[in-house]
Amino acid sequence: MVGVNNEDYFLLAQAKGLHPGRMFYRYGVRNAILPAVTSLAMGLAGLVSGSTLVEYIFAYPGTGYTLYQAIITQDYAVMQTICNLMILITTTAVFLLDLLYPLIDPRITFRTAKA
Repeated sequence: MVGVNNEDYFLLAQAKGLHPGRMFYRYGVRNAILPAVTSLAMGLAGLVSGSTLVEYIFAYPGTGYTLYQAIITQDYAVMQTICNLMILITTTAVFLLDLLYPLIDPRITFRTAKA
């Protein structure tokens, strides 16, 4: 939000005398939330893959610990399944993020570029 407050469009809205609440939501939050939503979706992938280390350290029976045991015992089918599951979770998060973008910011559309 700090970076958005100094942008030209935000300063123009202030100069027009718009209501501070409208400026905050319409001009501030809408533009400041896009990077936060993107990092949230990308952080989900790190959260899922980072669970392996935490579950190994605390011997918590979960997907990460199962992946660790599969690596130790060289169980390739289990390793492949868990890695595919992590890939599926990451791709789903990115896909939902792409669907959410036009709802947050109407300037983003699904039109394809013409060559």
